[in-house]
Amino acid sequence: MKAKHWLLFFAGLYLAVFGGLATIGGTGRGPLFLAFVCLIPFAAIAALFAVLFGLLFATIAFHELGHYLMGRAVKFHFYTVVVGPIGLRVQKDRVVPFRVKPARNGGYVVMMPPDDRNFGGRFALFIIGGPLFSLIWVGASMAIWPMFGYPILGRIPAGTSIESSMVHLLLSIWTLVAITVLISSLIPYTTKSGLSSDCLRLIQLARKDRGNQRILALLTLQRLTLSGVRVRDLPAETIRLATEIQDGTSSEMIALQFRWAYELTHDRRATEATLDRLLQIAARLNAALSEESRSSLAQIQALQAVFIRHDPDSGEALLAQAKSSTPTALASRATLSAGIAAIRRSPELKAKIDAASQAVETASATTSISYDWEREWLDNMAKGWPPMAESPDAKPPMVQPPVAYPRST
Repeated sequence: MKAKHWLLFFAGLYLAVFGGLATIGGTGRGPLFLAFVCLIPFAAIAALFAVLFGLLFATIAFHELGHYLMGRAVKFHFYTVVVGPIGLRVQKDRVVPFRVKPARNGGYVVMMPPDDRNFGGRFALFIIGGPLFSLIWVGASMAIWPMFGYPILGRIPAGTSIESSMVHLLLSIWTLVAITVLISSLIPYTTKSGLSSDCLRLIQLARKDRGNQRILALLTLQRLTLSGVRVRDLPAETIRLATEIQDGTSSEMIALQFRWAYELTHDRRATEATLDRLLQIAARLNAALSEESRSSLAQIQALQAVFIRHDPDSGEALLAQAKSSTPTALASRATLSAGIAAIRRSPELKAKIDAASQAVETASATTSISYDWEREWLDNMAKGWPPMAESPDAKPPMVQPPVAYPRST
């Protein structure tokens, strides 16, 4: 049963119970009136939680604003911002809203430099922007207390009016939420989904070890992909550095997606082992994975099933699990659908190819990512792929999965 159904059930049960008790007690008031009066404390609690979550949303948004403004200051390009369940992503010159499910990561900003100049130092400044703005937010909350004549987080005298008590409560919630978010960004830790806190990311950047090399390698791979470089043309050494650490985190998942895509052109036999490792990490993270991460993983499995194993049934089942609506994902799904039709020799193949070509051109017009792989496969399908007796060693074009980006919490 969904949450809204449970809510309606308990609301009806509440009205029935209290209405019945009021009628039996003979209070002279109608049952609905008395049930409504009894709801007042619950309404106050609901309002308190609404204020709490509203202030938490505003505090996280201000933190992410710090990342964004510092990123712009060091000439980074903006791609995505997420605050709670709400996200915004750039598609060419348009900003498109989207929902985040489940909203467990608080917030993050995705920004990338256009070049490698002082890459590590600029990314460190980008990270510092969030805690800096959280500090400003804490200072702003504390600066308002004296305006109302209250000691910061102090007790109010007895006999204070309800209005003054409410102001004191709101200021207390604001200040405590602001301090909590600031402290959370200054403690080195990793979330269940594998995201590193701002402090941990800075520590990793400062160290001259494999962790530092992986961060810089991932940033390089993502910058090149976002600038239109085909995954088949990415530096092999950079991919090696990105996948060298096996720690079962989301960072390893991102790196393995690049390696899997690269191997489809350069060493297709290795793709099975890479996909197996991806599935192991997904099983370990499980509930911590976002809906978009699950969709991307299902799409990668579908691509492996269709274009490597030539298994249309498995590919179709996996394709149904891919729910992402980004232009890249839609183009990839349309190409997959055409590939399934090609393997089955379906009479709908031409229509599928035309629909996929349209999806690819739409995606190409809204993003800077290369879609040469999709175009090559669609061209091969139009020429009769797969042949009746295709060699198992024949190299397919490179598969480019939906891109995952580095996140600063």
